[in-house]
Amino acid sequence: MDFNATWLGVGVKSGGILGIGGVESTSGIFFNVGNPSYTHTFSMTSSRWGLGLGGGGGLVGICVFKLNALAWLDGQVIEDWGVNVSMGGRWKDVAKVLQAKRFFHHIKMVKAIGSLVTNLDEVRNIMHYLYTAYDFDANGDHPMLSFDIPAAGIGLELSAFKTSGKMWID
Repeated sequence: MDFNATWLGVGVKSGGILGIGGVESTSGIFFNVGNPSYTHTFSMTSSRWGLGLGGGGGLVGICVFKLNALAWLDGQVIEDWGVNVSMGGRWKDVAKVLQAKRFFHHIKMVKAIGSLVTNLDEVRNIMHYLYTAYDFDANGDHPMLSFDIPAAGIGLELSAFKTSGKMWID
């Protein structure tokens, strides 16, 4: 791996969807792994098209590989997809209600499933990571991976959507 062609970024993301459309906005800073004093700020506004309701915000991490100069990303259209299942950090409460309603009555592994249900916020991140990692080979020259940072956000949303927006590098 060429550290001078590898960039790590952290940003703040917010967005939402109402019915079939919505918006998402991200801004933050990139630093070069080979020379951490070499930084660039970035912003991106995207449209969301799909089905859903709700919104939220939080921290996002971004990795860019095989790119010596971030200026190449300036003005690029970035397309992606997303699935958001956010209960505002209340998954344990949802699991308790389901258990009280005997939802898990016929399942012997209630504790294991309850543990899975309380961690569903992580499922979207894992799905997004796997999709993007798979896309690395097909994507070509400059693969980019973005991921929500677990436990660093708030929101109440259920949605599945495709995003399209422009990346701006300062």
